[in-house]
Amino acid sequence: MRRFLVAMLGVLLVGAAAAPAAGTDSVRVRLPRHPHTGRALRLTFTGTDSAPASALGANIDALLEPPKRAGGSSCRSDIALTEQNHPGYIELFLQHPVDPMHRHTFTVHVVTPRLGKAGRWLVCVWEYDNDGTSTTSDPASHAFKRMIVTRRRHRASSSGSFPCRWSWSLYDGMRKGLVTAGSNADCSGQTGSLTLSDRLLRLDPATNVWRTVKAKTKIFRHLNGRRFVEIASPCAAASFRGVFHWTLRNSAHRVTARHQVKTKKLVVTSPNCVLMFSGPGTPLKPM
Repeated sequence: MRRFLVAMLGVLLVGAAAAPAAGTDSVRVRLPRHPHTGRALRLTFTGTDSAPASALGANIDALLEPPKRAGGSSCRSDIALTEQNHPGYIELFLQHPVDPMHRHTFTVHVVTPRLGKAGRWLVCVWEYDNDGTSTTSDPASHAFKRMIVTRRRHRASSSGSFPCRWSWSLYDGMRKGLVTAGSNADCSGQTGSLTLSDRLLRLDPATNVWRTVKAKTKIFRHLNGRRFVEIASPCAAASFRGVFHWTLRNSAHRVTARHQVKTKKLVVTSPNCVLMFSGPGTPLKPM
């Protein structure tokens, strides 16, 4: 008799642990990092529900409220069901099932349309147990989260507006037995920092793929005068090319200008390195 009672008590405890506790409903919003205009954003909704097994499970409604919306909803749950009458809002989910297997937890993702307006967007989400007790005026759980969407930054200035005098070179035989590549720039009068990045690539004839054989990056924080970077690799009967980057940042470490050069192919016919190929760069301005 005692064994039977212990067994029954164990079954009851297991059943109690498996049953969802009242008031355990929750929903949370996970936002993307650094959202900005002009791109689709991925939002994640996670949470728990207490929908009983006799119900169809749980579902959620979700929408985006644009910034400075006249007469904004302030995340009114009835807006989600009548979004078609409020075209300023973006519907994300409408009665979307999230827990059909009654696991009492859920995670769903949604990708928004491309947002064209910067400012404070409001992400609104409501969770319903779908058991006839939670309604649009009384959801089981809800969450509201503000999302700061910034304007998409345009790329830094093109090479035509790079404010420094620059040049590059790619030689074979200038230094005996070596292929050398180098870049330089004179940013006198500028403030901030200059980053020079050089790569020397060699063509793999078996795969026809360019592979980096040497690379070097250097940051200069004193910009008065000419600054340069040079790399070298042993000569070989192969094709070489150089890739050079110039990056100028202001005192706040923000990129203000960029420039890039990808050279033509330099064919080295023997390890003796007797050929030479050089780039013109920008002409020096008269003093």
